[in-house]
Amino acid sequence: MLYGFGEDPHTGEPSSWGRTLYQCLYGEDQVKTVLRKRFLERVESVREDGFDLADEGVIDRVAASISFTAMRYAQLAKHHHFEPEQEWRFVLGSIDETEFYVGRAGLTPYVETDKLDIKRVWIGPSVLPDPESAERTVKQFLRRHNVTAEVGLWHSPYVER
Repeated sequence: MLYGFGEDPHTGEPSSWGRTLYQCLYGEDQVKTVLRKRFLERVESVREDGFDLADEGVIDRVAASISFTAMRYAQLAKHHHFEPEQEWRFVLGSIDETEFYVGRAGLTPYVETDKLDIKRVWIGPSVLPDPESAERTVKQFLRRHNVTAEVGLWHSPYVER
């Protein structure tokens, strides 16, 4: 476990919605399955605690909790086309921990972490027209930081705008 506590609801691994790595969910079916499970767990937890789900105040609190859960999982949901990436995302619990730098894309947030054991880096199709230059740059950066990860160009025909 990197940071956090508790158990990730879709992997069973120890974690929290704090500073934690989460594996992305791919496709509508996988996202629906995970959300349904989390929602049912929340409703069951309220029942086990002896609250009446017919009480409007209880419903409001459950709705707020479910809304928060849906928002968090939205950060992990990706189109099924991207499943071969097997992406993990570093999810922050608070923007207070975030640093920023000004880059080509504008103001970019980042968080310093402990060293991660990176196995593979994919460079997305947005680096056109010169993806080979981007690949060389990433490889140089990884070597400088003593990271021996495979680097690949992601040639995705899927672009949703």
